[in-house]
Amino acid sequence: MSSTIDFGRAMLVVRPRGTRFSARIGVRTLVVCAVLLTISVVTAVLALGSGDYLIPPLRVLRALVIGDERFDRLVVWDWRLPRILLALILGAALGVSGAILQSVTRNPLGSPDIVGFNTGAYT
Repeated sequence: MSSTIDFGRAMLVVRPRGTRFSARIGVRTLVVCAVLLTISVVTAVLALGSGDYLIPPLRVLRALVIGDERFDRLVVWDWRLPRILLALILGAALGVSGAILQSVTRNPLGSPDIVGFNTGAYT
């Protein structure tokens, strides 16, 4: 792994040993993705603990990893985790579809109040 500068932006060049392939990853992109992933995980753990039956974050993590308390495991794994995972997946899918729609229409400022953007993004 080495670091180079590409068009004024810091880049990491990754070359696995024994292959001819390499990849360039922007340092800023890597940092932003790591921060967003951390925020998503923390929000998911807090959401797994909220509801009518409150579970502290440490007990949520114990239910996810160890699963020693039976009712906490039932609430976290069977009732709340599918909802959280579906919300994360659908949110990412809507974000990607919006980015694709903006690039297809060549309008980086395209917003939902423009006629047809909502329908195209959901499609």
